[in-house]
Amino acid sequence: MLPAGVRTWVFIIMAISVTRLATTFLEHSAPSLCFWVSKSCMSCTKLYEDHIHLAAAAVNFILCSFALAFVFTFEHTFDEYLRRIGPFWKFWGVKGVVSVTYFQWLVLSYGPFHFEQKRIYLLHCLLTTVEMPILAVIHSCCAYPFGKPWLEYLLKLQQKDMEEAEAEASDRRMTVFWRDPEDTISMGKVDSMLCCFYLLFWIAGCIGAHSFVVFVLPVNEMVQRPPMFNVSCTKEGDIWQYVENNHQLHYRLKDDTLEKHRLPNVGGAWLHLCDRTELDCEPGFQGSPILRCSPSGTYDHRGFCRRTRCGQPKEEVGHARLHSSGQTRWTSDMEITYECQRGFTGQIQGICGKDGVWRFEGECKEVICPSPPVVPRAKPLLEPHELEYRTWQAGTSLHYQCEEPFTGSITATCEDDGTFLLSGRCLRQCNAPPKMPNSVAIYENQLAIKGFFEGLRVTYQCSPGYGGTLIATCREDGNFSVEGGCKLRCGGLESFLEKQFGVFWKDDLSTNQSGTLDFTGTGEADLVPLRCSMGLAGQPLAVCHEGGWRLLGDPCQLFRTSSGCRCKRQWKLCQGLLQNNCKLWHGCHDRDGSSWCEVESSSCGQTSWDYCVGQSAQEDPEVHLPSETKTVALRIGLLVTAGLLGLGVLLWMAKIKKGCQQHRTQHTRGSEPPGPLEAVELQQT
Repeated sequence: MLPAGVRTWVFIIMAISVTRLATTFLEHSAPSLCFWVSKSCMSCTKLYEDHIHLAAAAVNFILCSFALAFVFTFEHTFDEYLRRIGPFWKFWGVKGVVSVTYFQWLVLSYGPFHFEQKRIYLLHCLLTTVEMPILAVIHSCCAYPFGKPWLEYLLKLQQKDMEEAEAEASDRRMTVFWRDPEDTISMGKVDSMLCCFYLLFWIAGCIGAHSFVVFVLPVNEMVQRPPMFNVSCTKEGDIWQYVENNHQLHYRLKDDTLEKHRLPNVGGAWLHLCDRTELDCEPGFQGSPILRCSPSGTYDHRGFCRRTRCGQPKEEVGHARLHSSGQTRWTSDMEITYECQRGFTGQIQGICGKDGVWRFEGECKEVICPSPPVVPRAKPLLEPHELEYRTWQAGTSLHYQCEEPFTGSITATCEDDGTFLLSGRCLRQCNAPPKMPNSVAIYENQLAIKGFFEGLRVTYQCSPGYGGTLIATCREDGNFSVEGGCKLRCGGLESFLEKQFGVFWKDDLSTNQSGTLDFTGTGEADLVPLRCSMGLAGQPLAVCHEGGWRLLGDPCQLFRTSSGCRCKRQWKLCQGLLQNNCKLWHGCHDRDGSSWCEVESSSCGQTSWDYCVGQSAQEDPEVHLPSETKTVALRIGLLVTAGLLGLGVLLWMAKIKKGCQQHRTQHTRGSEPPGPLEAVELQQT
């Protein structure tokens, strides 16, 4: 059982070592073979660690445990047989192999050293290469050397023991353990030739093993041979072709990409299965893209190239201000416009560079105007030498003073186009428009306040009864020139009204000049509305017809009431408890939707107030009058005084009446006999 277990253990250990060596060899000689077979980016080493390593470690643990158990069992069983032949070297020769393959790994992995996994593996391999040959030499030379007399004696005695009876077993064992001194001496001697052979064989094995490992797995990358099997992404071309075909990604190869991923005797840069490389972004873009070759042989990119962002542009650049566009994010190749400030001309463009820095193109040149112009009727307010040597930038102004007799002010301003712009005028001022017969000048009061200047035209309106066109123009010499006139047609309207209504006709009527009409189209006032004075109702009209004036419409008269009475032309109304709110009204007054008035006492008998009919109420201005509070208070005082006097008289009369009644009662009682009570009172008295 022991040889079979050892052989199984040795076989499994060799199989695990060969598998490990094969995966490492494939990792370097055929790096993409495992990717191509598994269709995943799992390397041969990873496949070994995930699928074989744990099982191999478990089997190794079990076998090592069995090996140790076998060794201890063997030593314990044959302890009496082996004690005198010295099993020391045999025991450590076998047990040392197990300790090296298992316990040494446990000590290095879980001991107090805290080495990295790679360091543990290298140290374990180094110790194994040194310890294994030494243990093998010890086992071969010092423990149970083959062909010695003790082995023949042991085999004969073992056969003889099987034939003898059990009773003689103890004596026979004592005989077995007796050895010839010569045999012991010969057994203790180590064949020097054999040891030398083992030593040379060990040295040659180490050199050969090292050469083989270095040949299969070169240490120096500079002498590494091309892999025997290495699949690349070829469906979409090399890396450069993929970048060119996907220009929308804005990728660019790095400077060392071609050198790092070049294949022997093949142009371009190629990625092997599950290989990856870092790329750059085109100018004007930023990012850290990565290109990867998937296990299926296609490219797969990660990361994006985004446009390079510039910071917030300057508000002012070279006498120009930024034209606001509402933009808050600026990326490469974007442009902005700057507008030149007042006094400068041109344009400046700001461009967000591919490096994220703003660049500016163009300029704003200062605007310079030539000498100021010569202005008629005015002279500049600067000395001649100041005009000659002064520089006129855009926005600067020169003021001129008007010469006598002209008035006004003129300003020459240097504009952005390099020319002077004149504002203001020097004009001759005229007096008020002349009064023309049978006409009235029409102009606003504001115009009269500002004054009448050269070129101003004033229009006249002909008086009623006159027609024509009359215009006065202010000339350069300060006088008005008059054109046209008002000709007599129906005569003066005021003369006609004086004949009709007497000298005091203006107390009842007034002419409405603003409402005159020219219904014949001759340019003359043919119809003049007349306006009744306050307190009178009516709508009279004066019409110029066939060379004379005629009156039309309703004449001016007092308002009429519902009872046929006439309203007073003006009357006073006081309101309030003390009659303190007094106002003056004319004719018919509208109050709370009803039109009424105080009537003439002579026109309607006893009626004082009545409702108006036939005519709407006038729009009367409020005219406040003195209140009648004193009068009302006097009346109330008189009434109170009279009331108090009347009350006093009544009380006095009541007192007199009461006194008379008492006197009558006493007189009646004196004539009648006294009653019982009265008699008693008289007696007491």
